[in-house]
Amino acid sequence: MLIGMRFLHGFAAAAASVVINALMRDMFSRDEFSRSMSFVALVMTIAPLLAPLLGAWVMNWFSWHAIFWSIAIAAIIAAALIALYIPETLPKQHRQRFSLRVTFSQFISLFRARRVLCYILASGFSFAGMFSFLSGRAFCLYRTTWYSIRPIWLVLWF
Repeated sequence: MLIGMRFLHGFAAAAASVVINALMRDMFSRDEFSRSMSFVALVMTIAPLLAPLLGAWVMNWFSWHAIFWSIAIAAIIAAALIALYIPETLPKQHRQRFSLRVTFSQFISLFRARRVLCYILASGFSFAGMFSFLSGRAFCLYRTTWYSIRPIWLVLWF
């Protein structure tokens, strides 16, 4: 169950990073888009580095279950704010009904494009390296301190 929910969490996070690019392209002029995307890139770079600190703080005061509850609450708040404050940017005459078949055929056509596949692999491997380090460092620190370190110190040592 935990692995399945973490998969859905990762899928939603990946979708959000793609949707924000399209949404900002629709909402901002070229200059505003560049400034806004630099801010989004900053947030998307810093967030994975700050998340363990927040998680360790929550786990220090509560149980590890509270980390997932806080993520769920943040997601509900974010979804409500998005629904209330971000309008649909695609004009009605260009909207299409959702079709799983069309979606998968478009994904397949993207994966057949060599340049797109190279970008996907480069981005995927760089994030895999970063997240491997972020997730593996806790184990290494636990082993080197003979399992006596508190979770908050794992983050602070980072």
